[in-house]
Amino acid sequence: MKLKYLNIYISTILFLTLIIIAGCKKDPVPGENEFMDERDKRIYKTVTIGWQTWMAENLAYLPSVDTVSVESDFLPLYYIFEYDEPKLSISRQTTNFYLYGVLYNWTAAAGACPRGWHLPTDEEWKALERFAGMDHDVAQEIGYRKSGDVGFKLKTAASWFESFHGGDEFGFNIHPGGRKIARDVKFSEPGEEAFFWTSSSDAQNISYLRYVTGDEPGIYRSIGSRKNGLSVRCVKDQ
Repeated sequence: MKLKYLNIYISTILFLTLIIIAGCKKDPVPGENEFMDERDKRIYKTVTIGWQTWMAENLAYLPSVDTVSVESDFLPLYYIFEYDEPKLSISRQTTNFYLYGVLYNWTAAAGACPRGWHLPTDEEWKALERFAGMDHDVAQEIGYRKSGDVGFKLKTAASWFESFHGGDEFGFNIHPGGRKIARDVKFSEPGEEAFFWTSSSDAQNISYLRYVTGDEPGIYRSIGSRKNGLSVRCVKDQ
């Protein structure tokens, strides 16, 4: 009987100790040029370019995860590049989640940024591009724009397919996070491209976006279906 009570006593002490340790565990502390998303305690690097402060990493807020066959214009959907299982805990352990963050359809992207940050407009992307060296008139064009070699300047110096690396002159740190292609119901090829939503729209269910590819120094300004899954870079509220 004494042994029984001793075991209960030890188990109780261990349980209380775990509660105390859990209660004393502190949130991570952001360093200089970093901020913490209070929703999941994830810390992001930031960079100030011109008058704007941007995330220097892709957003990785992931409340749920969807398979590549699930599509919608109006329901928020979340994808992990090259991951095709509806298992949230496993998706958060994948290498692509760690490297590239989350791919959002436009509806999810529109509400994904944390408090104090927002999905950038088409005009905010233009301001970034002009500061990086793009001609003012060229920035207004649709399609591929080589002026200023802005894509090269914003791409990271590593992780792109073969030798198609960037200069990363501003610390914007674009990795080839790929996309979820709506019309083909599949993911793009790894290591070759990066796509980003803006909050601006041209017509119903069509929104502006940006993308860069590994083998070109410029940056595309385009429009696409809101069903696509693209990366998000949030910009800080002014």
